Amino acid sequence: MFIDIDQSVPDIDALYGQLVVVTAFSLNHMKEAMGMIATAQKIMPQVKIIVYDIGLLEEEAIKKVSTLCNVELRTFNFNKYPRYVSSLLTYAWKVIIIKETLNEFGAIFWADASVRFTKSLKSLLPYAVEHHGYLSRIHSYRALNVKPITHNYYFTNDLMFKSFGIDKKEYSQSPYAPHPAANRQLIINSTTVQLKYMRPMYTCALNKTCISPKGARYMHHRFDASALMLVIHKFFPNEFNRENDHIQDFDNTMYVDRVSAHRFNATYCPAQNTRVTENKLAKAVSETATSATATARSRASAYSSTLVDALI
Repeated sequence: MFIDIDQSVPDIDALYGQLVVVTAFSLNHMKEAMGMIATAQKIMPQVKIIVYDIGLLEEEAIKKVSTLCNVELRTFNFNKYPRYVSSLLTYAWKVIIIKETLNEFGAIFWADASVRFTKSLKSLLPYAVEHHGYLSRIHSYRALNVKPITHNYYFTNDLMFKSFGIDKKEYSQSPYAPHPAANRQLIINSTTVQLKYMRPMYTCALNKTCISPKGARYMHHRFDASALMLVIHKFFPNEFNRENDHIQDFDNTMYVDRVSAHRFNATYCPAQNTRVTENKLAKAVSETATSATATARSRASAYSSTLVDALI
């Protein structure tokens, strides 16, 4: 579903009605993710939660997730993509899921398993609209920062900089080097988002030499988070700063906690069976993506000549 906020400001109530929370997890992150789901259910009981199974493995775990209230469980089909995507630590699957759900629903909030909601996401929607449809928590703006959180500059393979056509040394000295949080992203399917965020992110995710370049290792390279850092720097130049990034509003709406105590508060609807078959999902995604792509292409001429010149 395409929402062209670059042409007109949408009704926030209507936009919130379309918003879905999206996540994905394997069995080893299930307890942590149940905490995220429990807080979403409590704070936003009317918002659907789309969960992608990327390795739940056990039938009991699948049954448990599929009977959570407001949750729709989907299986991510790794067979449709290059082999490296099935390596969970590349996080290429995450970018693919964001693209798929964004095209389908028009407004999504990506939440890693560690996110804990304290306030409705509705309060953040006007700020996402303000920034053409994209909002994340930006930790800092200087690449050499190590406090309060070490910048992802230190965890990004040199070859990824080259993939995006960015000089690493110049980047390190740039006054505009945002460090966005990849674990919590509010995204609206606008022209700007499709062309300046989704296209370069997806292009990188489907190219192993970009998302997982030679020598990239977990704890030394952040894969999708590293790509996001460079995309915001290159394709959203000077869009964000401490005066307009609404970091305090973000922090008032959620926090990150990997302790799983919240999982005990998750609510179940036993009569509900929300596991979606691949055929049903493919049909829905195809219909919405076709519509979104056609609309985005009609708006793209003003942007296309400058967006991805140096990308891969």
